[in-house]
Amino acid sequence: DRAVLNWQAFPAAASYEILRDGAVAGSSDSLWCVDRGVASGTDYSYQVRAVFADGSVSAASDAIAVSTLGDPVDPGNDAPTGLRSTLQTRERA
Repeated sequence: DRAVLNWQAFPAAASYEILRDGAVAGSSDSLWCVDRGVASGTDYSYQVRAVFADGSVSAASDAIAVSTLGDPVDPGNDAPTGLRSTLQTRERA
């Protein structure tokens, strides 16, 4: 699973830190990131902080809540059913 986040630019930011549930989960040099460190069917809280060239960081943004989807359905050994043709034609040699 993954969470895709984006945000607006912060003046003079060199990069951004992404916080998941209050802890640094990654960083980004752009205005978006993909957090692949999440579990299926779980709720998370995300924030972002601007990181400046001198290494200082801004205050964290307001938090947003993100819920990942549950586990995908396992198709097992089942096969599609109901195959039919609604238009028949003659084959020509």
